[in-house]
Amino acid sequence: MTFDLKISGGLIYDGDGGEPVRADIGVKDGRIAEIGACDAPADKTIDAKGAIVTPGFIDLHTHYDGQISWDEELKPSVNHGVTTILMGNCGVGFAPVRPEDHDRLIRLMEGVEDIPGTALHEGLSWNWETFPEYMNAIDAMPHTIDFGVMIGHDPVRVYAMGERASTFEEATDDDIKAMKAMVREAMEAGAAGFSIGRTDVHRTADGDWTPSAEAGPRELTALASALVGLDYGVLQIVNDFNLEREGDQFKEELEIVEKFVRASGGKPASISLMQRDMVPDQWQRILKETARLNKDGVDFNVQVAPRGIGVFQGLQCTFHPLIAQPSYIAIKDKPLAEQVAIMRDPAFKKKCLAEKPVRLAGEGSSVPPIVDTMIAAIELVANKFFRLGENPDYEQSADQSLGAEARRDGVPVMEKLYDMRWMATS
Repeated sequence: MTFDLKISGGLIYDGDGGEPVRADIGVKDGRIAEIGACDAPADKTIDAKGAIVTPGFIDLHTHYDGQISWDEELKPSVNHGVTTILMGNCGVGFAPVRPEDHDRLIRLMEGVEDIPGTALHEGLSWNWETFPEYMNAIDAMPHTIDFGVMIGHDPVRVYAMGERASTFEEATDDDIKAMKAMVREAMEAGAAGFSIGRTDVHRTADGDWTPSAEAGPRELTALASALVGLDYGVLQIVNDFNLEREGDQFKEELEIVEKFVRASGGKPASISLMQRDMVPDQWQRILKETARLNKDGVDFNVQVAPRGIGVFQGLQCTFHPLIAQPSYIAIKDKPLAEQVAIMRDPAFKKKCLAEKPVRLAGEGSSVPPIVDTMIAAIELVANKFFRLGENPDYEQSADQSLGAEARRDGVPVMEKLYDMRWMATS
């Protein structure tokens, strides 16, 4: 026998959690034919000495819901060894949808996930209305990696309730019946699960709350019950437990989450777990309640990112630390080169840094409240700002942060941020 491909000398992790082994891998007709010495010749050999060899990764939290309809390659996930993705997280997506709501769902995704609306407008084919039609449309296209898709609460609510979906109006019995039927239809057509988003951080590009942000437990439990009787399907939840509200809403939100999960008839559920400086012990409380639910027989899990969620910052980006300074707001609509020229004026810098930042979030604003929170805590937040450069290092130590740089140089954090080369020229 001659292998089509041999991967030699790599350190193999088989994905089962055991100790790695150093061996060769022989591939024939698209399948692994041997792991071990692999003495037979091969048409092609890859020298993997000094590297690790693993099965393909499954990325269970992505937002390729739009990109998958026009991009065969699904970069950058495929570049990182991902071979299966799950889309439709956080309650957002592009199906089901009526023609008149195309822009509404684009504005929602643009605000929640910071995906440029221009790309979505140009790329989405919209050759579907129902969720099964959406699945058929994306399945008909070639793709480099496998994918599964969940149906999200927001498009379901918009489809059933129209304008009323975004006005905090409680769903009627007829609304709930229609939504439940859509979720069940999607599941029977092959959807992987149902997702919801309950977070103050997520807003549309127009600054509005997401349609399902304030949906009540009656609605949520009814939709989760659409999975009862199926031998497959998962629930996915994003919830900041009303991070931006006054007081401790944790217990109230947790009760809603628990009712939602239990209503599914025992389906596995997961919630995004994040460590927030503003509520430092929240992740520990979530883990404690996760353990309690598991002990009580509920299949409840947390989703943990392999590294901290990052946001690129610069004058051309969605966020940078100067966006709330009145002097910068006055020039923000000027061409980039003109902005930079003005900012290099020492008098402008002095005035800008002496100002008190304005509040950006609020009614009609596309800025989520967490931006105001971050700016108010800039001395703390800057400890998690890092220079990336041409060859980004995503595992820098705390003493490489911009906050640490400012302390070493004996200058205020905002002045360090203002003077950064990437801030002035990006």
